[in-house]
Amino acid sequence: MNSTQLISLILSVGSFLIPLLLGYKKRRTLLWTYIFTGLTFDILIIVFKRIFHINIFPFANLYFLTEFLLVSLYYYKNIGREQRYFIYSISIIVVLYTIQTFLHGIGNRNGVGAATFYAIYLLYALWGFFVISKRHLYDIVTQSSFFWVNVAILLSSSGRVILFLFEDYLTLHQHGHLATLWVIYRMFNVLINILFAIALTRRYE
Repeated sequence: MNSTQLISLILSVGSFLIPLLLGYKKRRTLLWTYIFTGLTFDILIIVFKRIFHINIFPFANLYFLTEFLLVSLYYYKNIGREQRYFIYSISIIVVLYTIQTFLHGIGNRNGVGAATFYAIYLLYALWGFFVISKRHLYDIVTQSSFFWVNVAILLSSSGRVILFLFEDYLTLHQHGHLATLWVIYRMFNVLINILFAIALTRRYE
């Protein structure tokens, strides 16, 4: 790991503290729990990889699943309760992801499954913006936590879909480009966590 990669890693992990500290009063919310979970997994993966030299892919696969459940629960709470089949659809996706992970090998990163989750998050975010427009919440939109979460999810997921879809190809053929993409990804995390911080400091849910 060169200095650029190290700095980007430190900034990415450290940026989780921005929303966690600024939004500490809302530590019992799903959003705060989601961010704290991301920080916890990031630290565990770094420790397992850099100190104990353990295969981190099983933990990464578990994080993808945990993240999916938390994000889905967040959207269910905010806009999905009226959708009759929302929980059933999520359950089916979880089962399919679990099966695919074991078939692909639990010791390998399930990049396709991760990319699928992030594609679903894109749909969640677009759905969220549609609901905001349908409810005519324009006058309080910038004071809405839900609005800023949608912005963060939309921006983060769009880049992550591409990263995880082409990760295997870049690993084999363009490893230098993959390392650059990971640096960009980590720096992008800083922006995303700032947006989450804004969401946690907004007046309206």
